[in-house]
Amino acid sequence: FLRETYGEAPIIVIGDFQDTVFADKRDNIGTTGKPMKRDGPLQLLINEGFTSAYHSLNPNIQQVTHWNSSKTAGRHIDLQMMNTSAASLLHSSTIGSPSAQNLIKSDHLIVIADYNI
Repeated sequence: FLRETYGEAPIIVIGDFQDTVFADKRDNIGTTGKPMKRDGPLQLLINEGFTSAYHSLNPNIQQVTHWNSSKTAGRHIDLQMMNTSAASLLHSSTIGSPSAQNLIKSDHLIVIADYNI
């Protein structure tokens, strides 16, 4: 649908996907990773060639965006998924920001990405 509607325009889909790109320790701390839901929104985007902004620049760094209530386990479930056109414009990406956390009350860390648009 997205490609048919928008062609090769840069597209970024942001959200709490309740799923991780990787089932290993890169996206999981203190918990066993689960396989991606086969028919979930994250898998559908990956099937369309979308990639994670954070993971594309930090492929082997362990980072989570949401911790359990006791802070003993966390998962990287908040993502900026981008198509190839948007990926070519990506400059930087990070997780969390003290200034953002002061402005936005959430139990999730924000994914921040800078695109050369």
